[in-house]
Amino acid sequence: MCTCTDLAETLATLELLETAGREQLLEFVAEDTGGYFNPIDPANTWASHLVEIKAHGVIGSGHDSTEAVRNWISAAKSQHNGLRQKQANDTAQMLGAEVET
Repeated sequence: MCTCTDLAETLATLELLETAGREQLLEFVAEDTGGYFNPIDPANTWASHLVEIKAHGVIGSGHDSTEAVRNWISAAKSQHNGLRQKQANDTAQMLGAEVET
């Protein structure tokens, strides 16, 4: 199984998997990165009654695990793309190039 030590690697691996595999991988990655994959606990009246995922510092939730995984992937892609843009801007500024906004 993928060690998925960074967000880009996790996203790339998730693209190769079907729904059940994505859920299993995110459960593993969440635990491995100090996050969580919390299923719905109907007995807990204080809970949000959503599946909640935190992995690589990214949070996603949904009414079921499929929706939570989909929302986590969307948030992770957004964060990853933002980080890539920031790195590109930082590099351009270092080189003295004009940065597009």
